[in-house]
Amino acid sequence: MAEITVTDITGLSGHMPRRHVRTGRLRAVFEPDSGALRELRMGGTELVRLVHACVRDERWNTLPVAIRDVQLTETQDAFEIRFDAQSIVGPIDFTWQSVIRGTSAGRLSYTFSGTARSDFLRNRIGLCVLLPQELAGRPCEVRRTGGQTIAGHLPQPVSPHQPFLDMQAISIGGADGARVAIELNGDVFEMEDQRNWTDASFKIYPTPLSEPWPVAVSAGDAVTQSVDITLTSAGISDRPDSGAGAELTVGDTWLKLPAIGLCWPGGDAIEGQGVEWLGALSPDHLRVRVNDDDPAAALSLAAHAARRTGAALAADLVLDGRHNARLDAIDDRIGIDQVATWQLSGAGAACPDAMEFAATREWLMARGARQVGIGTQRFFTEFNRSRPRTDAADFAFFSVSPQVHSFDNASIMESLSAWPEMLRSARAVAGGVSLFVGPISLKPKQGPFGPGTPGIEDRHDWRQSTLFTAAWAVGLLAQLAGRAEQVTLFDVHGPGGVFAQGNGPSTLSGAAQSGRVFPVWHVLRDLGTAKGSCVRRIEGDERLGGLAWQTDGAWHIILANFTLETRPVSLKMPAQSGRASLRMLDGQSLGDVSDDPGSWRSHAETQPLTSGRLSVELHPYGCLFAHVSQ
Repeated sequence: MAEITVTDITGLSGHMPRRHVRTGRLRAVFEPDSGALRELRMGGTELVRLVHACVRDERWNTLPVAIRDVQLTETQDAFEIRFDAQSIVGPIDFTWQSVIRGTSAGRLSYTFSGTARSDFLRNRIGLCVLLPQELAGRPCEVRRTGGQTIAGHLPQPVSPHQPFLDMQAISIGGADGARVAIELNGDVFEMEDQRNWTDASFKIYPTPLSEPWPVAVSAGDAVTQSVDITLTSAGISDRPDSGAGAELTVGDTWLKLPAIGLCWPGGDAIEGQGVEWLGALSPDHLRVRVNDDDPAAALSLAAHAARRTGAALAADLVLDGRHNARLDAIDDRIGIDQVATWQLSGAGAACPDAMEFAATREWLMARGARQVGIGTQRFFTEFNRSRPRTDAADFAFFSVSPQVHSFDNASIMESLSAWPEMLRSARAVAGGVSLFVGPISLKPKQGPFGPGTPGIEDRHDWRQSTLFTAAWAVGLLAQLAGRAEQVTLFDVHGPGGVFAQGNGPSTLSGAAQSGRVFPVWHVLRDLGTAKGSCVRRIEGDERLGGLAWQTDGAWHIILANFTLETRPVSLKMPAQSGRASLRMLDGQSLGDVSDDPGSWRSHAETQPLTSGRLSVELHPYGCLFAHVSQ
């Protein structure tokens, strides 16, 4: 068995623990790895999600940052954090110093004083403030740079464009009388609705997008900004300790589980054990992106795997003027009727032209295609902005990655809470047609501005083979239940897949090298038993989530811990009595899970229900698989 490390469990290497700071009723969390301040609360209400500094290059890549010389001072009435930071990537060398001060009166300041040490191009440098999505719909006042104050609301449906421009200050009323006032200094700021990219926040950022970019920076150029925040509450009780146990219930509402498929990654055909592992998941479909090199090649390999596993074949096609030649090649070699579902997107970011889509759909349907949908291979942002006409389509679609703006574990897990409103907004755009979501991948399959964006050639995240991705997938599928008809998750195999076959890449963590399944494979394996069925969401604590369903009178449970803390859990079951067979997917079982999945799945501990409750302890990013019979 391979040695199991903390990296295999969490996807983190050399991670520095977060530091909770508090003065009076002001609370926050400081991240020494990034210099970010998270979860600003006055009492129990989170009013600011994040304040951090960023350097973004000429192609919008967010540069990594090295933090050093962190100094934290705490007194009865205040705290102060000082640190130095530096971003060095390619031609870019930028260094800065930050000071964060908080007082018991609910006031906080974050200063940023930086200097360029080389010549380079940038799109953005400075401080960003993220407001929690829970403030959606709340009244606010915005002061512009000329001093004019305007009244408004943070948007409830996901806003395709910036809700506010030309900002120097904003004041927002939260729930229960809480309020946050933010002063922005050193640049002109504006706001975007980050729920477009599944970030669970509204972002206030410096340098308007209407200004020309990139901007040339010379060695010696200075950037100085500051953010001053005042938080007030109305006697709201403090939030319970984050390490407290969780009381969960199985929800009352039955929800249709979306049809779950996978992306065909290209390359060689899968054989032997790979076919068995894929077939065990009972995938609804295998999705293939049609390219120019050999349009029918990847479809032929995927069609072979689809026939052996019972999956349907789906194809992505860009209507870019060269698509007719691709379609002719596919029709000649394998036949259009072998592809059940066609997803047609436009060239670039926009959805296809309505007339071109209708003509292509008619051609495909005449040759045996069963469903043809309209959408974009980019993100919901582009879907939301270009608003495709769906009257001639069978479904609408868009792709998703949680790592357009943030890349840390906490932000990716946090993105799960943004899905409900994004999917509600997507329904409104799609009209009455079905909603397909995918491909979904940890890293974007292409950048915000299309293929070839430097910095994303490595499209795979090494956390793919860790417990982190399994837990995130549980939360994601729980959010999609009842809200979308189809979802395409991850690749079949390889560094972005659910298992590795043959000589897998060295970028995978030690517990899931070549010839092994990844933890997320077990999530999809169990949910395969719910294919075509209805499920219920597990509710009660945002730090955990999962699904429950029934087969032959028995209950099945998948429950995941989305945090780095161990969580005691008490789950109220619909049945008052019974016996549960439990399997834990965590750091203690990870070696068996990957090396010998059949053996791990065949062994379980048993526990009787006590007053209809199941009591377990979930380790960091751990998953519980339970089968409860009467």
